[in-house]
Amino acid sequence: MSVEYSKLPGQTFYRKTLSALKLQMQPMLLSTSYNSLPTVLSNLRHSFIEVAQKSYHYIHSLPASKQPPNKLITRTIDDLIKLACVLMKRRERTKKDTIPYGYCVSGAQARW
Repeated sequence: MSVEYSKLPGQTFYRKTLSALKLQMQPMLLSTSYNSLPTVLSNLRHSFIEVAQKSYHYIHSLPASKQPPNKLITRTIDDLIKLACVLMKRRERTKKDTIPYGYCVSGAQARW
């Protein structure tokens, strides 16, 4: 992630973090048609870890006065989990794909 010093660093952090997760959500890695459930959960976990590392470095590269408040960081984490679930479910509903896609990860499993 590139660091932007803007007037609203919290909103930029939030937007960039969600965008980073979208890049990690590859259908091939999250499909239970190709992978077992433990593999899908592991891939999802690795996606979250990579986004967390990027976000950590982004926050710590900002000056202390521009770092997002803890409340925003907590909201970002909750929204990341919700976004991951939405992206996996939305991918399941796409009928014009030639690649079979299976989804069986619940929101509770993603949150865990």
